[in-house]
Amino acid sequence: MTDRTLEQVPTHASGGKIAGRATTRVHLPKFLRAITRDVKDVTKVDCCERTCEDARVHDGVDHTLDNCPLTDLYRNRHFFEKTSVNQRQRWADLLAVVGSINRAQKPFDDLYQWHFIIKKGREYRCNRLLSRNSDVAGHFRSVQDAFEFDDERGRDGVFLMHLKDGGWYSEERSTLDPRVPNLTFPLFSWSRLERHDLVGNKRQRELLMPTYARHIEKLDTLCASSENLNKTHWANTRNHEKVLGRFRERCGNQGARNLWNGEQFDACERKFLSKLAEQHTDLLDIHPVGDDSWNLTVADPIGQDEFDASYAFEISTNGFGGDGGLMRKLASNTVIFYSKPLYKQLLDDELVPWRHYVPILDESSVDLLHNFRMLKADPDLAWRIARNGRNLVCARLSEEPRKTWFREVFGFINEIMGDVPSWEDLEQELGPLHSCKA
Repeated sequence: MTDRTLEQVPTHASGGKIAGRATTRVHLPKFLRAITRDVKDVTKVDCCERTCEDARVHDGVDHTLDNCPLTDLYRNRHFFEKTSVNQRQRWADLLAVVGSINRAQKPFDDLYQWHFIIKKGREYRCNRLLSRNSDVAGHFRSVQDAFEFDDERGRDGVFLMHLKDGGWYSEERSTLDPRVPNLTFPLFSWSRLERHDLVGNKRQRELLMPTYARHIEKLDTLCASSENLNKTHWANTRNHEKVLGRFRERCGNQGARNLWNGEQFDACERKFLSKLAEQHTDLLDIHPVGDDSWNLTVADPIGQDEFDASYAFEISTNGFGGDGGLMRKLASNTVIFYSKPLYKQLLDDELVPWRHYVPILDESSVDLLHNFRMLKADPDLAWRIARNGRNLVCARLSEEPRKTWFREVFGFINEIMGDVPSWEDLEQELGPLHSCKA
């Protein structure tokens, strides 16, 4: 359980051990009705973990915003403000990285993972492949929309994104490649290791951003189409017979998990669930697609539209990191079975088990079977969880909240980094820059 879960969910609803004693699972549905209350509107008073506590006042300004993703921004700003690096060194470190990305030099030669946007006034420059990458190009459109009528000088900045499962930087110089400078400047990533970095150093300081744009753009459509969805229509138009799952054969280093029943689970999550599905074809339709290295049944891919509008229950699995499509799946008003990965993503602090999603690999390795049977027997509970997940994600990550987020991060970057150098100075250092619209 997360800290937030323990703070906000009545202890009798944990379904595990409470203060050293075990609870009885048979009573779970009764308890769950108390914590899966309908969430119709997410308001200013519905702050996520530590928003009000950590981000209330900075320099005499109230930064408590009705946009929980900004919590991560303000929780990390203190690190950059207190880092004993002068502005000139920060710019030198940042431009060294951006220049290497622009020239596709190692270790930044994988342009699928690394992108930057430089904004000065109404002009934008990017690395040349950004516009062709559906995972990030949509974020440029969001940035552009956010600042369409905003000429404030304080909103200029260099927006550097790392689209890999888990982060690269720590508070110290990376040992993965000595050319990677230490984190003296803000770097945005869709996930990061929360407690340590890839080489065992201190907590990573990437600022969490919305996940892959192809999923986030779909989220807007799903939020609009599901706004007036009611329980009767949901029950009549969705497949409620099986839990659906499709994924590529990927296994990340998630580490061993100590489950509530005493099991230590350290198997590849996707492979384990695929095997489980082969043993329970009456309940689970979960299969890898593409490869066949696991010697398991390989299924045909299912299009996103069918995923998002045809099924009531879906699995969200961890591959090398988290599931980049999780927020899209939640927005589709679907019950999501999910185990939180080591790789933290935006909104992780707000996602509460049994309120917004159904946990698996938590109490036992067969949580999925037990919890699915329970929800099939209690369709009202299933509807409330699906609706709560949809309402939370649509309130936090739909178009207008995202615009607020992008405006705030540019203001933050400007405060930390100072004025953006002139185009001439930038190109002298970085080489020819490219228009984001190209």
